Order: sequence, then C-alpha cells, then structure tokens
Amino acid sequence: MSKLFADIFSSDKFRDRIIEARDAYDETHIETGFVASKKFMDGEYNFVNEPFVISGVGLGAGRQELESENAFALNLQGMGKIDGLIDVLYLHYHGKLDDFRPPSDSDLLACHHMKRRWKEDAGIRIRPIIAVAHYDTNGKSQILAFQENEKNKKGIDDLEIIASCYAREAYSDAINVDSDKSGYQALRRSIKLLDNLNLYNVALFSCDEGGVPKNIRRKLRGFSSEHEIIPELFDLTQDERNDRFYQSFNDAYYDDEDLDYMQCPKY
Repeated sequence: MSKLFADIFSSDKFRDRIIEARDAYDETHIETGFVASKKFMDGEYNFVNEPFVISGVGLGAGRQELESENAFALNLQGMGKIDGLIDVLYLHYHGKLDDFRPPSDSDLLACHHMKRRWKEDAGIRIRPIIAVAHYDTNGKSQILAFQENEKNKKGIDDLEIIASCYAREAYSDAINVDSDKSGYQALRRSIKLLDNLNLYNVALFSCDEGGVPKNIRRKLRGFSSEHEIIPELFDLTQDERNDRFYQSFNDAYYDDEDLDYMQCPKY
C-alpha cells in the first residue's frame, strides 16, 4: 500500500479538485481532469515544500487526434530535477454514472506511455496511476484507479491489442446491461474485466463533499508510488537531452529527396 497515494486521495485539495472537475463536466459536458505529483528531491530551480502538488482542473483539449473533441489530454506537470516533482496520478472524468463509459484503450495505454515518458524524458522509473471518474445522481464521484503492476512486462504491441480487446468488450458489456439504470452494475463488470487482465492494480473508491472513505488505505493495497533514478539518463544536461530527442525524432522519420519534405514514419 502506498502511503503517498492514500495521503493524496485523503487530502482536502483532492476533494476540492474532484468537486470542481465534476461540476465543470456537468456544466460543459467536456472531459475534465487534473494531475498530482510527488516531491522526490529539492528542485534545481523551483523549490516545493509540500510532499505532493495537485494541479488545477483542466478542460478537454478538443484535439482531433484523440478521436474525441471532448477528450482530456494528459500533460506532464512535474519537471523532474528542475522542480523536484514526478507525476504519480492523472485523473479525468467520463461523465455521469448512469451513462457509464468504461476506461478506453487510450486510458489503459496511458499507464505505459506516461511511464515511458518519465523514463525517457527525465531518467526516472515510475508507475503513475490513471484514474477515470463518474458521478452519480447524488453528485458522489466513483473513481476507478489503475496502475501497471510489477508483473506487467508486456511491450507496447501486446498492450495495444489487449487494450483494444478490453475496450471493445467493456463498451459492449456496458451497453448490453439493460437493467442497469444507475450504472453501478456496468462499473463493477468493467472493473472485473480490467482486474482479470492481471496486468494492473485496480481500485474503486468514492469521493464527495465529505472526502474519500476511511478505508482508502486498504483499497490501495498493491499500489506503489516508489521511483527509481536512472543515472545515465537523469544526469544528462538539457542540451544532451535535446540532442537525444532530436536524434530519436530523426531516427523515426526519413527524408524524401524527390518531394523535399520529411515523411513519416519509416516503421
């Protein structure tokens, strides 16, 4: 069990962000969300006193490539050794529980993508939580949190297939639960499908104006907020980091001399 995650979820700031994000979704019908980061060192340029920082609430980016004009884009909040922060939680709303929408394949893959981004961009191994929230007719939010577990050694190709199969079955299952007017049955079935993959730590908990339940620590058994520094990447200067980024970009693309522009990608 991660004490840090329990402290984040039990905090007044988390409760306030949940209420703000819920109300913003209810007003706009656009996905809303926020990020939580943990302090792992004193930053080189920015100094943070608190053990964790929770961002403000953001609205869906409306990016076409996310296949939804309302989708919430995940962006890094922490800046590694610059500010001493690592992102450990990315939460967004899928709307009302009685119109339940399970985690998408992109939501599942975000666990892997954000883990990889922190490793490659900052030289830090961390397994962030992705959380999908819904709210019921009483305004209480139901938060489904998941994190890649330590046994998950699958590569991105396998994960894409698994995530696609999960999303297809979960969405079909949610639609076919005709007797489920509240959405709770579809939520529980979605959790069972996700848990049966044996690739993720999974937890469900509620949050309203009174905060989260007192048993939140028990619900987070198996979750970890531990990180590991990768010295050969972490100790790179910003110039060296930029060189690595541009090199990886060039390696993934090729120049078409006849058309005089860069084609994408070669594999």
